[in-house]
Amino acid sequence: LPPHANRARKPMPNTISEESDESPCTKSALISSEFVEWSWKQFAQPVSYETEEEAAANDVQSRVYYEREWRFLRNKRCRRDAREEQKKALTARTDFQIFHTRCPQQPDVIAFHPFDSHLAVASKDSFGIWDWQSCVKLTWFAKATRTGTKVTSLNFINAHDVSLLMTASDDGSVRLWKHYWTHLTREANLLTAWQALADVPPATKASSTSRGLVTSWEQRSLTLAVTGDVKAVRLWDAETELKKQDISTGADCGATSLDTDGNGAMMVVGCGDGSVRLFDRRLPPNETRIMTWREHNNWVLGAYLPRGESTRLISGSVSGDIRIFDLRKNSSVNVIQTHTNLTALTLHPAANILA
Repeated sequence: LPPHANRARKPMPNTISEESDESPCTKSALISSEFVEWSWKQFAQPVSYETEEEAAANDVQSRVYYEREWRFLRNKRCRRDAREEQKKALTARTDFQIFHTRCPQQPDVIAFHPFDSHLAVASKDSFGIWDWQSCVKLTWFAKATRTGTKVTSLNFINAHDVSLLMTASDDGSVRLWKHYWTHLTREANLLTAWQALADVPPATKASSTSRGLVTSWEQRSLTLAVTGDVKAVRLWDAETELKKQDISTGADCGATSLDTDGNGAMMVVGCGDGSVRLFDRRLPPNETRIMTWREHNNWVLGAYLPRGESTRLISGSVSGDIRIFDLRKNSSVNVIQTHTNLTALTLHPAANILA
C-alpha cells in the first residue's frame, strides 16, 4: 500500500460560544400575574381549626377583613377628631341644633354610639335607632321585652367592631340584639337573652324610686355589671358566658346608678337612700366596699367615674345637687347647685362636660 500522504489539520476552535448569530430582540411574557405573591401570603397564615367566620376574618384578602380594617381606620380618625373637639368643649358655644325628631312614644332611655352616628332610643317595651346626622329613622322594633315591662338600660357592645345592642328590662332580663339597624331585615335579630338577677335577694327597704335593671358594660375586661332593686351587684363574664362574682352593696335599698372605671378595678353604685358607694373589685368579696359617702338628701340619679382620672368621682341627685368627690377623701371637694330638680344626668366619658 502506498504510504499515506500527510494531511493538514483543519483548525477547530477550543471554546464553545452560546451567543447567537441572530440580532438580539426583547421578549415579554405572554401572561403576568401576582399568583406567587398571593401564594406567599396565603401559605404564611397559620393553619388552625376555626369557623367559617373566623377564617374569613383572618383572611387578608376577604371582604370581612377589609371591612374590619376600614372600621379600625375610621375609629382612629374619630378619636383624633374627638381630641381636637375636646379642647374646644369648654369654650365653644352650643348654638346649633343638629338633630330633632319625634318618637312614636315618650323616650325613656337614650344611648349614643361611640363611633357611628347612631342614637338608640327606648320607649316602654320598644326601641328604635336614628341616624342623627341625616335625621333618618333606621329602625323601630316593638315588643323588645315582655308585655307589661319596659326597657330601663341600653348599651352598645363591641362598638369598635361589629356592634351589638344590649337592652335590660325591669323584669331582670337582659337581651342582646344583632343587626339592630340593618336595612335588609325589618326586625332586629335576637342573639341571646338571660335573667341577670334571678337568684339575688331583693332589697328589704321598699322605695318608690325604682330604676329597674341598671347595667354597666366594660369593654376591656368583657364584663357586664348588673344591679337594681337588690342588695348586690352581679358581674357577668361575657367571654365565658358565666357569672363571675356577686358584690354586696351593703344597703337596704335598691341601686339607682352604676358605673365602672373601664379597667376592671373600681366601681361606683348610687343608691335610693342618697348614698354613694365605692368598690374595689380587686379585693376579696367581703372587702370590696372601700368608701361610702352620705351627702345627698335624695336618691342618686347618676354616679360616674371619669375615664382617665383615677381619683375623681361625680354624682348627682334628683334634688339638684351635683357633688365632686376625691376618692382619697371622706367628703366632697366641690358642690354644684342647680336650684331645680333633676330628671336626667349624664357625664361625657372623655371631656369635662356634664349635662
